[in-house]
Amino acid sequence: MKNAITVVSLIFFLSISMPAFCAPEKKQPGTRLLTPVTTLMQKLNQGDHIFLVDIRPAKAFSQFKIPGSLNVKAPLIKTKAFLKTRPIVLIHQGFANREMAAVAKGLNTRDFSVSVLQGGLAAWTHKGGQLVGNPFSFKTVHTISAREFFAGSTREDWVILNLSPQPSDKKAVPAAIPLAMEKSEDNVSSRIGQILSTKQMSDTTSIIIFNESGSDYTEISGRFPVHYRDRVFGLTGGLNAYQDFHNTRMLANRPKSERIRETGDCAPCTDGSTD
Repeated sequence: MKNAITVVSLIFFLSISMPAFCAPEKKQPGTRLLTPVTTLMQKLNQGDHIFLVDIRPAKAFSQFKIPGSLNVKAPLIKTKAFLKTRPIVLIHQGFANREMAAVAKGLNTRDFSVSVLQGGLAAWTHKGGQLVGNPFSFKTVHTISAREFFAGSTREDWVILNLSPQPSDKKAVPAAIPLAMEKSEDNVSSRIGQILSTKQMSDTTSIIIFNESGSDYTEISGRFPVHYRDRVFGLTGGLNAYQDFHNTRMLANRPKSERIRETGDCAPCTDGSTD
């Protein structure tokens, strides 16, 4: 009888404990696929053989890059068998951590050993990492083009702040949080901190800022908490450039008949003369 009670007790204990034992560890999406900048620097200094694969367009790669990195488009990595001979760290601008983690995960199912540089080139330079290329282009590391912003403006891992003095055009970027800049640096810094504290900031979260003209981003970034500054990206050309891109794209999607406007003959050409 005593043995039976012991067995029943053991079964009861296991029944209530197994869910806790078997529950997967809760991690931020893609965290295990991210390599912190300091970790990569340490490995490189130790002489570890690592392929640094920069997936940015060739034009951007030619402007600045990490010394020794290779430029390979993400879809083509799987066709490069030699890349399987060493661990790979994917290099990107810095505002697509989660997307790059998904790329790394897919490559790892193909017998590659891939991780992603956490925070990309923006975090690399923030930690003092060296770049080679055109020095005048280095300042664009912390920027994002209108095209790239349009493609990712609904990402869940982006916090978008509209810093225009009078952010009234909400239709242009519906996901943007209005934060009109003020003269008081303390007030702005406090409001930025309050906004970020309400967001679920993970290791893959990027902060996109813009104003109407796309100016003073460096000064504005300095008002963010120090531990967030390496993930702040300014929209190139600001809201004005983005609206121009958006309008052009919308026009291009319309039928040709709606994109052509007849203006009639110009005055000098009414007589058919070509002079």
